[in-house]
Order: sequence, then C-alpha cells, then structure tokens
Amino acid sequence: MPLFDFKAEVKVNKLLVGRKKLRAATFMALQISSNRVAQFARTNATKNFKDPSPSGGIKDNIRSEVVGEGADVVARIGVVGKPAVYAGVQEGMDKKGNTRTSTTIKKKGPHLTIPLSFAKGKGRRPKVSDFTGTFTRRSKAGNLIIFQKIAEGIRPLFVLKDQVKVPATPFLRPALGANLTFILSTLKKEWDKALKMGKKP
Repeated sequence: MPLFDFKAEVKVNKLLVGRKKLRAATFMALQISSNRVAQFARTNATKNFKDPSPSGGIKDNIRSEVVGEGADVVARIGVVGKPAVYAGVQEGMDKKGNTRTSTTIKKKGPHLTIPLSFAKGKGRRPKVSDFTGTFTRRSKAGNLIIFQKIAEGIRPLFVLKDQVKVPATPFLRPALGANLTFILSTLKKEWDKALKMGKKP
C-alpha cells in the first residue's frame, strides 16, 4: 500500500455503501476513476514542468489506491517518496491543505543553486559537481553566477540565490476537477450493475 506524502482523496460515505454488493461496486468504480485521475495528473505534470528533474520525479511517483476505512470507501491519488516535497510546491498547497499562488524556498546552506539553460538537459537536476572548470563571478546585475570555462570561452551554469519564489503550477487539482463528472457517472454505472445483479428474476 502506497504511503502518500501528498494526496487528494475521494470518499464515499458509509450511508451510500452499506450493502455488500454496493460496497464492492464502489471499490470498482473508485479504482477505475482513481486510475484515470492519476493518468491525467501525470499528463499535467509532464506538460507543466519545464525542468526534467521535478517533472520526471513527480510524474513517475504518482500513485492511486482504494481502501476501506471503517464503513467508508476512500480513493487516494497522490505523490509518494522524495518528490512529494516538490509536489506540494508545484501544486501550490501546504501540508495543511491551504492553497497558495507561490512558495518561497529559502537557502539551507550558503546558497540555493539554480540551474541555467546550459546546465540542463541531463535528465535530472544538475549539480555543480557534474561540471569541470567552474568558477564564480558576480554579474553586472549583481547576481552570483557559476561559470564554466570551455574551449569557446565561458558559459553560465548556475545562479546562486538566498531564496527563490516558485509559482504554483497545479497538476493534481485540475486532474481531479476534470474528472468529477466521470467519477460520479462511473459510481452510478457500477451501482446500477450491482443492483440489477441483486434483483431476483
């Protein structure tokens, strides 16, 4: 069972799933629906994030599950593992479920190392240690830049910041919102099937 660090939930109340066949039908409907929502979320994550590291880390760790919690049936769609921290930033939501338009990330060490275009393209978040011939200089705008010396001259690799503001680019909430009608229609379809099967000829 996945342990979701960042998730959305769809809960069907016990009053609606009291009968055994309806409960089984609810599990089926939510499994179908949560798989669809998870796929939409993966598509959004791929489309929204330009940096290959967070997009790959998030989309490859989106999971769904359906569980019974007491008499309720609950579907969870979310991100597991280390990418869950970045998922909350991208979604624009904190651990308490409060939404925000952006998140300010502050340095934990000397500086935040923000990769520039020349440093990207390795399929993961690049590190300064990936490059040789690097040195640090302050730009005319006053920013600290890590450059790399190459045969053609020098090129900027990273900018060093004390903090950076990351705008929210939601991927999970839009996926859930786009599928609300599908979830309800799938529940109705599976419940209708279960009730018809339960009728005596």
